[in-house]
Amino acid sequence: MKSALELTFRDVSRTPAIDRLIHNKIDKLETIYDHIISCHLAVERPQRHLKTGNPYRVRLEIRVPHGNDIIATHESGQGDMHLSLETVIRDVFENGMRQLKKLGEKQRDNTKRHLTRDTSGIIIEIQPERDHGFLRAHDGRRVYFHRNSVINYDFDELNIGASVRFEPDMGVEGAHARSVYIIDPRGVRATHRRSK
Repeated sequence: MKSALELTFRDVSRTPAIDRLIHNKIDKLETIYDHIISCHLAVERPQRHLKTGNPYRVRLEIRVPHGNDIIATHESGQGDMHLSLETVIRDVFENGMRQLKKLGEKQRDNTKRHLTRDTSGIIIEIQPERDHGFLRAHDGRRVYFHRNSVINYDFDELNIGASVRFEPDMGVEGAHARSVYIIDPRGVRATHRRSK
């Protein structure tokens, strides 16, 4: 998370157990979605004499890039009156996690659709000692590929500038080529030299 967690308690005792629970839940959020900018959790007990429903109000606000902020709440008066504060906090975080997972899946789907539009490019970097290289797609994207991704050519004989078609995929660390087919092993530079 880029900035610290903000916690607000109003008319509720803040205990070490509650703090541990909140920090554990924040850690889980960051494993689900690693681009969280900030989180604000407000815990309050607005009315002490409710006849029905739970007395706690908990609001979780998660700021993420591009204005796709997540808000998960539990309002006082909602649910069973005998729910503990810990249960209410868990429920709010579970709601936030579901929303973050959905956002992450939507963003990955959008990226995959974008990646599959143009699957041709050239090799721009080869690191034989690390068994990988990078492609430049025709739309300008930099795409990682591993030695084992090269299908119809020997990785050790690849040239910078070689024309390729590739099958894109999204991994944890970004775009990578699942399969790389060499179209012209001499590459764009060799083709340019030949035509002079």
